[in-house]
Amino acid sequence: MSGHQISQPEPNASTGGNQISANQGGNSGGGPPPVVTPLQPVQSPAPQEPPAKTKQDRHQILTLTFEGLGLLALIVYTIFSILQWAQIRWTNRLTRESLNGNGETLQRTLNKMQAQTDAMNRLAKAAEQTNTNSIASDRPWIGGWIQVSGFSVGQSPSAICTFQNGGKRPAFIEESTCGTVMDKYDISTEKKEPLPGGHSILLPGQTTITPIHFFIGGSYPLIQNGDQIAPALLGAFDSGDVHIKVIARVRYRDVKTGEVHHTTFCQHYIPRMYGRAAGFYECSDESKID
Repeated sequence: MSGHQISQPEPNASTGGNQISANQGGNSGGGPPPVVTPLQPVQSPAPQEPPAKTKQDRHQILTLTFEGLGLLALIVYTIFSILQWAQIRWTNRLTRESLNGNGETLQRTLNKMQAQTDAMNRLAKAAEQTNTNSIASDRPWIGGWIQVSGFSVGQSPSAICTFQNGGKRPAFIEESTCGTVMDKYDISTEKKEPLPGGHSILLPGQTTITPIHFFIGGSYPLIQNGDQIAPALLGAFDSGDVHIKVIARVRYRDVKTGEVHHTTFCQHYIPRMYGRAAGFYECSDESKID
C-alpha cells in the first residue's frame, strides 16, 4: 500500500459514467452487472379545445359589417347633400345676377314668353273660328223668292212664295207665312200657311211653296167681283197713293245644332217711273236672313 494510491469515485459522478466505465472494463473485475434504466414513452401533446366564443365573434363581425355599411351610406349622403347645396347656391347666384345685373335680358325673355303666349292664343282663336266657320258653312240656309201674277185690272192677283234650303244640312221648318199688306188702308192679308203635313224637314236643295190670293177672305175697297182689281185701285197703286207688299217669312231650326234661324223676303209694287215698267220688285228694307 505504500506505493499505490486507490482512486475513489467522484461523489458527483453520474450513473451513466459508472456504466460506461464498467462496460469499458469488460466486467473484468467481476463486479455486479450494470443497471439499465428503462426508456420512457414519448407523450403526445394534449388536443386543443375549440374556442368557446365562436357565436359571439360572428355576431361582432356582422355588427361591424353593418356599421361599416351605415358609415358608407352616411358618407355618400353627406357628399350628395354637399353637391345639392352647391347646386342651390349656384342657381341662387345666377338668379341674383339675372335680377341685379341682367334686368334687360330678363325683360327680353319675359317679352319673348309673352309673345309666344299671344301667338298660341291667336292660333287657338283661329282654330276655334275655323271650327265655327266650318259649322256655320255647313248649316242650313233658307232663302226664297216671290212670284206675283194677275196684277191688272179685272184680274184676281195671286202670289207664290217659294222657300229653298241652300245650305248643307237639313232644316226643320217650324213656321212659314206668306201674305199681302196694303199700308194706306191698314189692311193685311198676311197669314200662316202651314206646309203640307204640318212641320216638315227641308233637305238641302229642296224647295217648298206657299200660294196665296191677294183679296180673298176679306172686304177691301176698290175691289170688284170679290177679288178683282178695279181700275180705280190700280190707278191708286200707279200714283203712289196706295202701297202694297207681298211678304214671306220662315222660322226653322238646324237639325244638328238646334239653333233657330229666321228668313224674311218681300216684294212691293212700284209704278212706272224713270223708264222702268210698273211691277213688283224686291224691297230691301224688309228682306233679311240670319
